[in-house]
Amino acid sequence: MNTKVLRISVEANGRILLLEPSDVILCRVEERKIMIYTAKGIFPCNGDKTLDKLEERLQGQPFFRTSRSEMVNLTHVRDFGPVV
Repeated sequence: MNTKVLRISVEANGRILLLEPSDVILCRVEERKIMIYTAKGIFPCNGDKTLDKLEERLQGQPFFRTSRSEMVNLTHVRDFGPVV
């Protein structure tokens, strides 16, 4: 049986954390670096260098690319509306 485990590696206090995709709320490009937002904090992405590459790896997961610089996990969306 060959089951591939998908994790997102981030930096935290000089260490590498491996996050479950379900823990990720938002991925956002800030100052040319992908930042990963979770309920426990915001972490710089360690592995993927572009949002396109991260989106490709997360294919099949409930992520939606909202813009060139953001991707949201739809399981964390409760409501939305126009930006004012």
